[in-house]
Amino acid sequence: MGVIDRRKCLPNINMEITRWLPLVLAVVTFATPVLSAEPRVVCYYTNWSVYRPGTARFNPQNINPYLCTHLVYAFGGFTKDNTFKPFDKYQDIEKGGYAKFTGLKTYNKNLKTMLAIGGWNEGSSRFSPMVASRDRRKEFVRNAIKFLRQNHFDGLDLDWEYPAFRDGGKPKDRENYAKLVRELR
Repeated sequence: MGVIDRRKCLPNINMEITRWLPLVLAVVTFATPVLSAEPRVVCYYTNWSVYRPGTARFNPQNINPYLCTHLVYAFGGFTKDNTFKPFDKYQDIEKGGYAKFTGLKTYNKNLKTMLAIGGWNEGSSRFSPMVASRDRRKEFVRNAIKFLRQNHFDGLDLDWEYPAFRDGGKPKDRENYAKLVRELR
């Protein structure tokens, strides 16, 4: 039996922490208020599902507004100057994807609609520089509020895959990501 070199274990531990941190933050965020409230059923809608052929096509109007307590529209994005933008302007804005999605609240007044920002395609290339600076985080928060209100969303889902890990991620991303989450509250 050999001796375990703890220095070799640290990169693996850091990678595991980075992989699971977004999930843990999401669970903590959603679980904290639930202690005294009804259970939350959070469902995702992907905007590219409208491009599926035949019976696989799925539009916002196909969503049962009573099935979930929270609906998340995937995805939106943001630019280098932290301006929010739809990933698919044609579908999300011109064809009314956002409006049809948030319009489901007319059927269920208790329904909350949220916009997911990021996703696999976004990586860390936009998130990492944004969270690194207090001023950029502040600008991101201000732009998030403006964009969400303008498009009638009730909240934001940060889908950063994965802080400090891929596509230009930095070691300080995890710490800075936590700062952003606190500032968004």
